[in-house]
Amino acid sequence: MKKFHLVAVIIAMVILASCAKEKPALNSDNPGMHLKMTTVPVSFGTVGTVQLTRFEPTKLQTVFAYSIKAGSVAIDRLDLGVQICSTAPEVISVTGATVTYAGESSLNTSPDYKNSKWLKLGVKINPGVTATVTVTLKGYWDAEARNSFLFSTKPYAMAALEVPVCETNGTLATVQTNSVKPGTNGLDVTCEVLATGGSEVYERGILYSYDSMPDPRFHPGLITKAPYQGIETGTGTYTVNIPYVSTSQTLYVISYAINRCANCFSEGDYKIAYGSVLAYPAINISYGEPINDTRIGETHTYRTLKIGNNTWMVDNLAYMPNDNFFFRQVNRKVTETSGIYVYGYKGVSATEAKKTDEYKKYGCLYDWKTAQTVCPGGWKLPTDEDWKDLEAAQGMPAGALDIFGINGRSIGDVGDKLKSNSTDDWFWDTQSLVKVGDNRSGFHAIGSGYMEIYNSAPAFLFEGQDAFYWTSSIAPDGLPIWRDLKYFYSGVIRSKTGPQLGMSVRCVKVK
Repeated sequence: MKKFHLVAVIIAMVILASCAKEKPALNSDNPGMHLKMTTVPVSFGTVGTVQLTRFEPTKLQTVFAYSIKAGSVAIDRLDLGVQICSTAPEVISVTGATVTYAGESSLNTSPDYKNSKWLKLGVKINPGVTATVTVTLKGYWDAEARNSFLFSTKPYAMAALEVPVCETNGTLATVQTNSVKPGTNGLDVTCEVLATGGSEVYERGILYSYDSMPDPRFHPGLITKAPYQGIETGTGTYTVNIPYVSTSQTLYVISYAINRCANCFSEGDYKIAYGSVLAYPAINISYGEPINDTRIGETHTYRTLKIGNNTWMVDNLAYMPNDNFFFRQVNRKVTETSGIYVYGYKGVSATEAKKTDEYKKYGCLYDWKTAQTVCPGGWKLPTDEDWKDLEAAQGMPAGALDIFGINGRSIGDVGDKLKSNSTDDWFWDTQSLVKVGDNRSGFHAIGSGYMEIYNSAPAFLFEGQDAFYWTSSIAPDGLPIWRDLKYFYSGVIRSKTGPQLGMSVRCVKVK
């Protein structure tokens, strides 16, 4: 990182972290924080010395304090280098010494270091005098101090100093939404940070919205953000109070946590982790009589629920005979399949496949021909009309029911009502900003992915991203019809494809 006319600087990382008292400094001995600390001033000959004596990140602002001692000549300019994860820092104040600040126009971007901003300050420090300059940036508590440069009338010097707040990029935190209960004023939403992801969680809180929980990337104006006002930076529970007026509306809340060092400087990466969606008043699902399937000498129990005009199984079917052979291959090429598969399993033993976490969580994947034969007695593979009835019951307009594809079926939040509200069931909680569903219908769709034969070998795709379900119906062109619920999409895709793909099955009760 180089800049013309430079002299420069430092870094002493002191983060204050306790209420109203001096907070302990964070350093490399504090595990998981990825911070460096030094208290040694940087000296530049006759120009002077610079030391960062305060680095205080909070939810609202970041404060940098620099102790500057002029050498044998007067100092007349100070350039402060600050690296941030945003491209538009806002300066709240600059105080100390005799400082002039020209406003936002004095912020220059360094071409040599990504996201580094240079704040040009006119200062006047007489020879031999020590002064403190304090700079406050709005909200950029993830900032890092970088090279800073002293200027005198004639002499100058420069030095490069690596001063990372994040020695390594961590992963996202793990956060969950525990409960929503009436409080003294409004509602108390209790959440918990289960793991920090390897770096400080500098902000936690909740998002809330009425009637649905929109995607925060695309509909931020429909969501209210309520940060937690405490100072905790590690794991543990926290409670946020929000207003609530008892109406016919349902309030949806979701917890979030933001890491200091999670992929901060990578293009396209996010630092926000979300928990599951909770509703208030709570959504109470009244399940029907469960189905106990004992056809293969084992008992599989499936929940049932009346939705619309049909009674549905609201768990993925897991029927698999013990002699299932999955794939038969010659010269590593698939020559025959059984029509019943387990996500990710490419072996030959049904007994071993049933021990996998994927089988226990997702059940089985079936090709279309097999899917029509696997429901237990009194139950069947749903038709396209059965799915339309399910979608209409969740509010899909009549004009959208017969559409193939995405366009026209994204109206409202039908897919969100059908999807599980658990971040364990969907991809987004560690990889993206999009939400899971709210499961208002009780259908509890999970991202079980699908199987296809690709280059003469089995391939399993889209775990956590898509829930694919067969219907028994055929489109006018002879292709089987199916449904797809995506992690980033609030609608339900109606499509058609070849019968050889492996998809999940939900059975409906024969009337």
